[in-house]
Amino acid sequence: MLIAAGTLLAAGTLPYASILMGAVLGAVLGDSVSYWLGRSFGGGIARLWPFSRRPDLLSRGILFFERHGGVSVFIGRFFGPIRAVIPLAAGIMLMPRRRFWFVDKDGLLHSDRTDLSAEQRVYAQPHERVSAWASGSNGIALADVIRKTEGTILIGLSSAYGAFTEGIVREMARKVERPIIFPLSNPTSKSEATAEDLIRWTDGRALVATGSPFAPVSHGGREIPITQCNNIYIFPAMGLGLIASRARRVTDAMILAAARALGE
Repeated sequence: MLIAAGTLLAAGTLPYASILMGAVLGAVLGDSVSYWLGRSFGGGIARLWPFSRRPDLLSRGILFFERHGGVSVFIGRFFGPIRAVIPLAAGIMLMPRRRFWFVDKDGLLHSDRTDLSAEQRVYAQPHERVSAWASGSNGIALADVIRKTEGTILIGLSSAYGAFTEGIVREMARKVERPIIFPLSNPTSKSEATAEDLIRWTDGRALVATGSPFAPVSHGGREIPITQCNNIYIFPAMGLGLIASRARRVTDAMILAAARALGE
């Protein structure tokens, strides 16, 4: 399905914006339901199907979450065997949703906004908690959130070029020793920031991965490689392998084997 959708998108048959929005909303909804189940049932969910038959799946997800904390919700998306259980594990471990700050083109998602979908409201902050944060007349902007919180990870999926401004990045780096900054929008013309700027604004301390290709950055007498954090390294080869082998299914084990081969 993914390969077919990619082919149709490239050919212009499917509308890119609609497909992207549908994928994002579907992911948010799925994670929200998974998190709710984990928070509602706790460790007792291990006695329910299908986890009663595959207890290893849940235990691996919980172990992964214990090792990596809140960032595992993002990192886990790149590990097929545990992708589906990470939000569930987060719920079981009672990770508060209020630690996530979502900002769209109209500002921070909060409970007083009337334009949010049901999926977005899951992550809306209580308005009374943030009502005094706005520094301008256009709502609570990303800069306001960075100024008022101790955010350690900044992920861009906005397609808004330059959204991660120098002021935002420097304020984050002032409070975080090793900020993690992922401007994942592509192509390069829509990236929230350039890799060179992020390295320079954080004095080389940021862990940077991008959705578009960027050349290595020279800073402080060393060359810092910039990793492209998307499916470019896996999906083309996976697609060719599936076509060549005439496989009828794409399994988690295939994705994991490809990832391990890439890592080697």
